This record gives sequence, structure tokens and C-alpha cells, in this order.
Amino acid sequence: MIKIPDKNTKITLLGLGLSNYGAAQFLHSRGYKNIFISELKPALQNQFYPKISPLGIAAEFGGHTEKVWQDTGLVLISPGFPPHSVVMAELAARKIPILSDIEFVYRFFPEKKFISVTGSNGKSTTTALIHHILRHAGLQVSVGGNIGIPICEVFQQESDRDYFVIETSSYELEYTEFFKPAAAVFLNLSPNHLEHHGTLDKYLAAKAKSFTNQDQTDLLVHPDDSEILAQYLLQHRGRRISFGFNSGRISWQNHNFTAGGKKLFSSRGIQLLGRHNLLNVMAALGVALDLGITAEICHEAVKSFQPLEHRLETVKVIRGITLVNDSKSTTIDSMVKALESFPGGRNVILLAGGRDKLTPLEPLSEISASKLKSAILFGEAGVRFHDFFNKICDSHLLKTMDEALVLAMELAERGDFILLSPGCSSFDQFQNFEARGEYFKQLVSKL
Repeated sequence: MIKIPDKNTKITLLGLGLSNYGAAQFLHSRGYKNIFISELKPALQNQFYPKISPLGIAAEFGGHTEKVWQDTGLVLISPGFPPHSVVMAELAARKIPILSDIEFVYRFFPEKKFISVTGSNGKSTTTALIHHILRHAGLQVSVGGNIGIPICEVFQQESDRDYFVIETSSYELEYTEFFKPAAAVFLNLSPNHLEHHGTLDKYLAAKAKSFTNQDQTDLLVHPDDSEILAQYLLQHRGRRISFGFNSGRISWQNHNFTAGGKKLFSSRGIQLLGRHNLLNVMAALGVALDLGITAEICHEAVKSFQPLEHRLETVKVIRGITLVNDSKSTTIDSMVKALESFPGGRNVILLAGGRDKLTPLEPLSEISASKLKSAILFGEAGVRFHDFFNKICDSHLLKTMDEALVLAMELAERGDFILLSPGCSSFDQFQNFEARGEYFKQLVSKL
């Protein structure tokens, strides 16, 4: 039986980032008085401290103490909190429940229709596209989760919607128990966050929790070549729709999206670039068509959908040189997909690097040899990346993005593309990928 915590329960928010900022507001608005926040950063270095302070919530900043677990009945954890820390060991030893914000909200609203979107790449675009299609069809729908809008904030403001499209990360899903979305989209899986999960199998297990509680009334949309999901699909109790370029229920052939072999509409004229985005559209169509939305409405919505910021975003064209911001690229797989989006010929100058996730670089070999004119590397991952790219193309190792862009403009000629696609997290030099992308755009604006 799903239970929500008693209002006298001490609830500890472990970490004060975007999700727990939303959770603090959510709990405070519902009359929970025994809330405690524990944050590693000093108060004045935390962007949410000025917003939380007026609420009068008890908190500690600058480190985690025994107050985290003293008399605590429940912990809401910030996504990505180090799993092998002393704090986590103490919580485990004391058998204190740990939940993500998604599981927490679900326990308050289990009757609501959640549409969960997860995968290693393409989550935000597909989440936003499903939201766009459903709105275009006249449905009352909200969007949130890992896309940048805390799910607690969504339900505090718009709990009366028909559907809630949420981007779900492995960090959030690993701390779920009862979460059961009406529709789950599993886009893909490639090595990512292994420094957190430890192994690819554990990473997959976390992702698969997006659909393992589903029953016969629920929908799972998944790739048609889901060998990696085979063990989970055998146990899945709900309905399934596959998508892909080969034999998926939703497919793409000869520039046409199809369903069951029948043409839906042409892909010509849509604004999403790259083969990977065709897959994202297919996945979104799987959800939309299952809800009874017509192919005509889907076509109108997909054509009008604007690519999200920091995702293969053309920033400026200077002297015939196109500068592209793909700061959302935080994995090697996303970098491969970005490179695949450009026309043939070695006319791409890649700017890459950041905090190294230590994932294999070999998947870059073939596409880099066919697309890259030069690679300019920076940040903590710069040395490892430079050692790899130096065997494939002209490669340069610098310290900062500023230096990388200056050199890129010196090397570029008319018809070339300068692509920021870091393939790494941003945390060595930037607060997040959005800040990294904005900084790149500011540099470009001054050229």
C-alpha cells in the first residue's frame, strides 16, 4: 500500500539543488513543519539559499552532519548524490527510506497519468516534443522533471492537468519504489554515469525502473532492437509499441514516418536535425498515436516544434562558417550523434572536453575520421581526448573554451562547421550544461 508521510515526520532533504528546492516548497505549502535541509556548499554559495531562508526551514550548510539521520523518517535525495558516501552508509545502516522527488510526488498523486521519458540521449527533446504534440491536440498537459522544472513545482502549480510528461534520469529512477507511469518511453542506452552506478547493468536496472511496475493498462514505447532490454521485456505486463528504422511498429522509410507499414507523414520540413532525432520523433509518435491523436495533428505539431536550446543549436554564421551549440552533449554517444547530423566531408571543427566520465572513446573513431577537420580539446578530459583524437585528425589541447574558439576561428574556412559538443559533464568549469552553452553563445556573439 502506498502511503504518504505523516505531517509530523522529520523529512530530510539531502542536498539543495533544483529538485529539493522544489520539494521544500511543496512540503512547506502542504503544512509539513519538520523539514531539515543538509547541503554541502556554504549557504552563500548556494543559489537557492536566499529563496529558502524566508520559509524558516531548519538547515545546515557547508557539510553533512549526524543531523541528517537523527530522528529522520524519510530522506529526499538530490539527483546524483554520491552513493558511496559516509552519509549514505549511515542511512542504509539505519534503514531510513530514501526517495527521489519523482517517487515522492507519485505517492501523493498515484491516480494521475504520468508519461515518463528516459534514455541515455534524447530525453529532453522527446519530453518536450510529446508535451508539444499533446498540447497541439488540445489536451491539458504539464512538463517537468529532469528537463529543468522540478516535478514538485509542477504539481504545486498544475496538479489538475490531464497528463504529466516528465523526463526521468537514472539518478531519479534508482530511488523509486511504486512509480508506475501510464506511458513509459525508453529511448536508448549507452554507457553513462558509470562513476555513479558502477556498472552498465546497474545503470540499466535504474533506467528500467521507469516501466517495471507497469500493468496491463500501461504503455511502454521502446526501440525495436532492444536486446539489452530483453530480460525486462519478458517480465513486462503492459502494452508495448516498438520504434526504429528496421521493423518497429513506428518506423521511418524513404523520408516518411509510418505506423504498421502505413504512411503517417513526410519528415521533410521538420526542424529537428539528425538521424537520432528521427528516432526521437518516432518515440513521441508512439505515445501520441496510442492516445488517439491523429496523424494530421501529429504532423502539424512535429513541423512546428522548435529544437531545444543547447541541442545542435545554430548560433551564428560568420563568413560562411556555421557555429553550433550542442552543450547538452554530455556523453560520447551524444557526441557521435551530433557528428552524424552533419553532411559528409571533413568540415567539422569539434570543441570538446569537460569533466571526464571515463567512458570509452572508440565509438568516435569511424565518424570522427569521416567528419572532423580538427578537434580542439579543453577541460579535465582534454588530455585523454587529445591522445585519442590526435591519431585520427588534427588535434589541439588547450585549457579553456575561450582559447578553443579563438583557434577554431583561425582554422575554419567557408563551409566549415564549428561544433561545441563536449561529450562530458560541465562541472569542471561550469555549473551545468546550460551555463556552458550560454557562455559559448556569449563568446560567439562577440566575434
